[in-house]
Amino acid sequence: MSAKSNLITADADAKVRAITAASDAGIITFTFADNLPSITINSADFSDAMRAEFLVHGIIQKIRDGAALPKGATLVEKRDAMIAILDTIREGNWSKRGNGDGDSPVSGLIYRAYRQFIVETCAAKSIAAPDEVKTRAAYDARDRAAKLALRTNPAISAIMETLRRPSTSVANVDTDALLAELGA
Repeated sequence: MSAKSNLITADADAKVRAITAASDAGIITFTFADNLPSITINSADFSDAMRAEFLVHGIIQKIRDGAALPKGATLVEKRDAMIAILDTIREGNWSKRGNGDGDSPVSGLIYRAYRQFIVETCAAKSIAAPDEVKTRAAYDARDRAAKLALRTNPAISAIMETLRRPSTSVANVDTDALLAELGA
């Protein structure tokens, strides 16, 4: 099996360097920008026990990556994303991308706005909001068209705009300068 990925890391000087990782037949090679010497690792150089540890670590990391959702994502959303990755792996695929046919999952942003709307509406009426699990179940019971239609509701749309706004920690970043530093 052959695989290739691009990684970006920042060094102490805050310069960004590209690192490419490729694997073929158990040989892993990390290639660096700036003509730095590459690193090559042969998995056959390690014991079966060590390779088993690598496997477990890789599975943990791959599944955990699913929880890396935008700020404000709920534990239910994070767990759902982790389960989706596990399901994809169990289907024999390393990753799953939308196929452009309109059947891809509806954005988590819509759900987060829907959940916030419910919580705020219930608070305004001085009633208890349904818990996260019940809210998620009600949302998931809707078809794709209904979920997408929520975007057209003025209250949901306004919440979505608020959720889309960058945090103050990134609002002051000169993105033109950043892109220029990255060679764009």
